[in-house]
Amino acid sequence: MKLKSKIEKNFFFVLFFLIILLLHKVDFFKSFSKIIYYDYDTRLTKAYAYCSDEGVGYLRFLKKEFDFKSNPKIIVQSHTPGLDWVLYNSKKVENADEIIILNHQGKFFSRTLELISSNKFYDNNRVYNAKRIIGVEISGNFKDVLDNEMIIEVSSRVKLAKSKKFEEYKSKKLSKKITEDKKIYFPINMEFIGDNYAKSFKINILTSNDANKNITGARLLFENNLDLDDYNIVHSYNNCYYLKK
Repeated sequence: MKLKSKIEKNFFFVLFFLIILLLHKVDFFKSFSKIIYYDYDTRLTKAYAYCSDEGVGYLRFLKKEFDFKSNPKIIVQSHTPGLDWVLYNSKKVENADEIIILNHQGKFFSRTLELISSNKFYDNNRVYNAKRIIGVEISGNFKDVLDNEMIIEVSSRVKLAKSKKFEEYKSKKLSKKITEDKKIYFPINMEFIGDNYAKSFKINILTSNDANKNITGARLLFENNLDLDDYNIVHSYNNCYYLKK
């Protein structure tokens, strides 16, 4: 009996130790303390950030401060789960003239592409709310190849709104004489019509000369489809905005 009792005590001791170890592993005590010391809104803000593509904190603030007459359209700049649940009210209708923008990138913004070969740059990340590509910037050390010509071509795939289809976009060949030591800028006007988002950006360097060896980077410059000047700014915090037509 004594041996059985001793085995049972050891078993419960090991079980207790394993439970404590598991709770520590999953940060149970830290999570529990957050529930005690932080209210629901604060916990949401800490989990999703305040003003970002997952800016639940800013949305909760707006919900407290403003009496929405409709369900405003919430616009984010990256591929994240929808946040309509934060403000949605089944008794209210949607209103496209009342929008909330989280993490607005500005009237113009850029995207850096990765060099995947000596004459090709590529980026497969999504770009949201781009009205058009307005320029291509090729960077490098061109001091010894001034007056050489560089020819490039830009392409992209665009997800059409309310469709599963993608449309291919390709620029005409762009030619520019190298006149600066550090960069070459190609103006371009590649408009995205009726799009949802764009991806699969490619820049092909079509010329084959010494300038190619000195290329170190490339980026695309975009014009934002969301122009703040087209709206009345009801409230703003950093790069988050509550707007009305």
